[in-house]
Amino acid sequence: YPWIYNLHNYPGEIKRWHTLYQQYIRLNEPTRTYINDQYSRLISNKDRVLGVLLRGTDYIQRKPYGHPIQPDTNSAISKCLEIMEKQNCNKLFLATEDSGCFNAFSEVFKDDLITTSENILYENTNGQLLSDIRIGLHRERFIRALDYLSKIVILSRCTCLAAGQTSGSVGALIMSEGFEYKYLWDLGRYGLEDTLRVSFLKFAVKTWFQRLFRYHQ
Repeated sequence: YPWIYNLHNYPGEIKRWHTLYQQYIRLNEPTRTYINDQYSRLISNKDRVLGVLLRGTDYIQRKPYGHPIQPDTNSAISKCLEIMEKQNCNKLFLATEDSGCFNAFSEVFKDDLITTSENILYENTNGQLLSDIRIGLHRERFIRALDYLSKIVILSRCTCLAAGQTSGSVGALIMSEGFEYKYLWDLGRYGLEDTLRVSFLKFAVKTWFQRLFRYHQ
């Protein structure tokens, strides 16, 4: 499914998936209340918020073949500073599981940085997938999943978006009513560094979408 990471380049497809999301996806009442409470605690109607999604830990350690390369923390901070100034954002909502990334952003953005109350972070997964890390009781696993979902939904409600290409950023794009500005890092794919193979992959993705559009017309 690597083609899905290029969804941000196809507004028509985002709109189609957004319509399906609105028609068929319903959060249960406790989940919806929890997320809305988190959002209200963090963001007011006057705020202009840059939502930022950055993967680290297991993703950058394992470098899964064919998956999008993620930006390094310093480059991400520089880009976010630029976007916040240009788009007149006064807050930055950060969704990451990487404690090093979160701490670096905290040092730069200080009180302008906001996130969920749980904000579950990891230092080093020792090559394990996050999903394989045992964190105790069922209740703790539930909280981890709820925190992740909350971050994606809140990202979708931000004024602007800056994100690495991941399934989480795809989810935020599909849920969103539309961002005033969005920036997704396009740094290639792990294991596909040489230009010829990257060009072939992009050609294959473009061809796939063109056939898909013809099919739906």
